[in-house]
Amino acid sequence: MEEINDKKSNKGLIVLAVVLAILLLAALGYIGYDLYRENNEAKQVDASTNQETPKTEELVEGNIFDLKEVEFNKDDLSKQLKVAFNGKNHDIKIKLVKKNEEEGEGYTKFSFEVYLDNNLIDTISAGNVDQLDSVELDDFDGFIYIIDSKYFAIVTPEIFMTGSKGYDMDFYNENSKVGDSINLKHAAQTLCRDEDCAEILNEIENVEFDGHSVRYWGQDCDSKSNAKYEVTFDGEKINSEIIEKTGTMYGGGASYC
Repeated sequence: MEEINDKKSNKGLIVLAVVLAILLLAALGYIGYDLYRENNEAKQVDASTNQETPKTEELVEGNIFDLKEVEFNKDDLSKQLKVAFNGKNHDIKIKLVKKNEEEGEGYTKFSFEVYLDNNLIDTISAGNVDQLDSVELDDFDGFIYIIDSKYFAIVTPEIFMTGSKGYDMDFYNENSKVGDSINLKHAAQTLCRDEDCAEILNEIENVEFDGHSVRYWGQDCDSKSNAKYEVTFDGEKINSEIIEKTGTMYGGGASYC
């Protein structure tokens, strides 16, 4: 009788052991599946996040851009470059165009079209040509200044002047031009510090820009003196003041006083 009871007890233990093993395997399987599911969901979230967040474009550095160093597109007579202001990169394109001739004028007008991010925002005079056949439309120089990391100014030449070219500067707040052009250098005019003109003051290369203000040499007709001007721009108003005078008007060529 005891032998029968022992056999029943052994069978019961075996059954219990099998049941416990099954439960253990089930628990381990559930835990493994749960870990796999959580890990897979995390990967999907990461993948989704990477797809939804584009890489941030690196901002263009610098606040002075020399147009002489920008490639000239001979197909449409333009120069295009990328600059940064207001925390974003922008495309600026300057295109040389022939304006419609007006009857009786006897010369051909040219201008620069200014595009910001493919939008035409301004048209600037580029000078006049008496004999168009003698002109080669092959290139132009100038500058773009980024002011206080918020605004920009464009310096463009009178490209067809013989001898000493003139240069104008125009200021922009986003898509809007502000104020009148400032003449940085009159065409065919030389301003000197001394009578022998050993130091020429008004070469376009002598224009200074520090990221905030533009400084250049011109004439002060009231004091009859060559004068150095400092120009600032706050997005709404252009301010110009004299910061230095030579006390003389040494120079040559045309005078505008």
